[in-house]
Amino acid sequence: MKRIMLKSVKVSLILLIPILGINFLWLVYQEKASKSIDIKDMNPEANAYYRQQDNYIIYTSGNGVRTAPLIFGERLYLYSIDEDKSYLLQNTKGIFGAYMSDYAIEGERVYYQMGVPTGGGSVYYQYLDINSGSSSKEKFHSECSYAAKGDHFYGIEDNNIYTISLKSGKKETLIQGNQDEYENIVIKNNVLYAYNQEKNYFVSKALDTGEEDQYPFDSNDFPNGIELIDENHLVIVGAISGDLIEYDLKQKKQKTLVNLTERSPDDRPYEAYTCKFRDGYIYCNDDDINILAVNYKTGEKSKLINIADYLSSSFKDYNVDEAVVSYCTDYIAVDILYYTEGLFEDQERQHKYLLIFDYDGRLVKKKKLVPGLYF
Repeated sequence: MKRIMLKSVKVSLILLIPILGINFLWLVYQEKASKSIDIKDMNPEANAYYRQQDNYIIYTSGNGVRTAPLIFGERLYLYSIDEDKSYLLQNTKGIFGAYMSDYAIEGERVYYQMGVPTGGGSVYYQYLDINSGSSSKEKFHSECSYAAKGDHFYGIEDNNIYTISLKSGKKETLIQGNQDEYENIVIKNNVLYAYNQEKNYFVSKALDTGEEDQYPFDSNDFPNGIELIDENHLVIVGAISGDLIEYDLKQKKQKTLVNLTERSPDDRPYEAYTCKFRDGYIYCNDDDINILAVNYKTGEKSKLINIADYLSSSFKDYNVDEAVVSYCTDYIAVDILYYTEGLFEDQERQHKYLLIFDYDGRLVKKKKLVPGLYF
C-alpha cells in the first residue's frame, strides 16, 4: 500500500513540476516581453500615490495558487481601462516581497518602493520601464515623500529637499531645511510644493526659474491632496480637519470650501488624499471612500458614488483598512482593501477590489484582486 502511495506521489510530482515550470516561464515572459503600450496623455510629473495616467492605472495583486510556483510575493500591473487589459510589469518573486502603496507613474516610468521601510521611515525608490520591464539599478533615498519630473527625482534627506539626475547621478540640494521637517512633496505645473511641519507653511520652488516662495497654512491642519485649479489657486484636502480648502497663492490666504467628513482623525482609514478639478467640479472622497463632486464656485457638495453599494453584498458591516482613489482622464479608479466578519468570532475576511467608475458615477468595471503583504 505504501509503495503504491509513494509511486502515486512520484507520478504526481513528475506531472506537476513541468506544469509549474511552464507557468513560471510564462510569468517571466509576460514580465519581460516588450509591450509597446501607447499612452497618449502622458503625466508631466510623478507624485506619490498618483497611480493614473490617461486611462491607465497601476495596481498590485498578491501571488497565490494560480501563480504557482510563485505563490508568495506580489505582482505589479498596468491596467488599460479602455482595453480591459492588464500588463504584468514586475513580479517580486520573493517570499516577503511586496510593493508599498505610494507607487506612481510618469510617462514610461513607474516609480515604486519594495518591502518594509527601513531606517525609521527612510525608504528607497526605483523606477521601471513599462515597455521593457527593466528596472533602474540606482535606488533613490527619501525620508517621507517623493516626486519626479523628466530625468530628475526629488526627495527629502536630512530635512533638505534634494534632486538627483537620473542620467548623470548628479545630486544637489534644492531647498535647505535648516533643521525643519519638510513633508508631502508634490509637483504641479513645473512648481514643487512641500510642507514645512515645524513652521506651518508650505514652500514653492519653480523648477525652471528657481524662484521660491512661502505660504502660511493653518497650524491645526496638514495639507494633503494638492490640486492645481489655475496659476493662482490650489485646492487642498486638510488631512486633520477633513476640509476641502481653496488656497489663493497671490493673497496667501486659505478658505474652506466644504467639510468632507464627520469622523475624527483617529477614526479614519488610511488613505492617500487625491482630488481632481474637472469641468468646474472638484472630485474627491470622504472618509468612507464615497466619491464626492464639489461645485468649485458654490461649494455645493453632492455624493456621486456610494462605495458601500459596490462592496461584498453578502455582508452588512465592513471596515475599510486602506484605499487610494485615482482620477483618470475619463474614469475614477478606487483601489480598496477592506475587512468583513469571518465565519468564526474574532475572525476577519480580507477583500481587495479595483473599482472603475465614469464621471457620471456609473460602475464600469470591478476587478477582484488578491491582498498582498502591504497595500
